[in-house]
Amino acid sequence: MTPDKKHNSKIRKRLKRQRRNLSEQQLIIAQRRLSLQLRQYLPLLKAKKIASYLPSNGEISPLGIHKKIHRSRIFLPRITHFNSARMAFYPSKNKKLKNRYNIVEPLPLGTPTQLISCDIILVPLVAFDRQGNRIGMGAGFYDRALSFKQHNKMNRPLLIGLAHHFQEVGNIRTQDWDIPLDAILTDHELIKITL
Repeated sequence: MTPDKKHNSKIRKRLKRQRRNLSEQQLIIAQRRLSLQLRQYLPLLKAKKIASYLPSNGEISPLGIHKKIHRSRIFLPRITHFNSARMAFYPSKNKKLKNRYNIVEPLPLGTPTQLISCDIILVPLVAFDRQGNRIGMGAGFYDRALSFKQHNKMNRPLLIGLAHHFQEVGNIRTQDWDIPLDAILTDHELIKITL
């Protein structure tokens, strides 16, 4: 393991543990505070098509945000290939079941939406820094899903990381395949990234 990967792995392990140790009450309060921050970021309220996620393992919940946006505009991930870290996004109105990781996913009804057609993608994360870098869970699902942005620096879709405020770290060592976030929304603040 390279020094950069080792550095990020230590951060991931520590913050995943801290996130898992949050009480149900702390998670509810964080979700409410995150929703309050939403009014600071009008592009999210005006977006016509949003890719989001359902929280697991102490992730900050976007469900309060979902309540403020019509369900037909929200698409959620479903793992399609576990071994090759691939997922597809289906309407949030689809019936949901838990996968083998105990993550709730929409059933694959209808044609999955292409992320490139979304206005905004809400991205879960384990850690972030103020330069817009993120550390994910480590399996590479979002790295693969967002790879279309690596060679296409278009403005859309905007990538917004959602996190508890304590998930901020001073510096994340990036890899060649990492895609920077456009903003980070926490339970305490909105951080806009200027590149």
